[in-house]
Amino acid sequence: DALGRFEDLNGFQRLLPEVGTNVAVATPYALEQEEVAAVEGRLRRTTDGFVASCVRLGASGHAARYLLALRDHLDNEPAAACNLRNDQKVRDALDTTKLNAVRIDRDDQPDETREGEGGTMEWSARTAASRDVFPDAVLDPGAVGKEPMVRLTAPDVDTLVERVEGIAEAVE
Repeated sequence: DALGRFEDLNGFQRLLPEVGTNVAVATPYALEQEEVAAVEGRLRRTTDGFVASCVRLGASGHAARYLLALRDHLDNEPAAACNLRNDQKVRDALDTTKLNAVRIDRDDQPDETREGEGGTMEWSARTAASRDVFPDAVLDPGAVGKEPMVRLTAPDVDTLVERVEGIAEAVE
């Protein structure tokens, strides 16, 4: 359903980062990657929209690790997440949509979390969740070899889509 709504959303492809966008939705009691549905291979920008593969449980370790780590720190609050391009237009759009956006600084990331699979997602989630309010969006400035990213979260997939729609409208 979310992918269909994104397909109909004017300007959505403008929000897609170079590495692609993943949309992840966790089941209510998800504890493992296999309990998080995501787009296999991510959404990839094309000249007139985007292409997507199938949606299945366990399709994205990256998105699942982030969403589950954030839930661990926020009492299961977020059930849906996606990543968007992090540029000035998107950051300005976040301001106009009144979403609670927090910025993380990769210079503060401990070396041990940079090694291996999943350390950055856990660190990013823990850092964002340590703020006083629920982070609707986490602004990650990137690092050497890592694209800057906005990680958008929501309590459910409908709210996630509505937030993306608001950002897309504000960017246009």
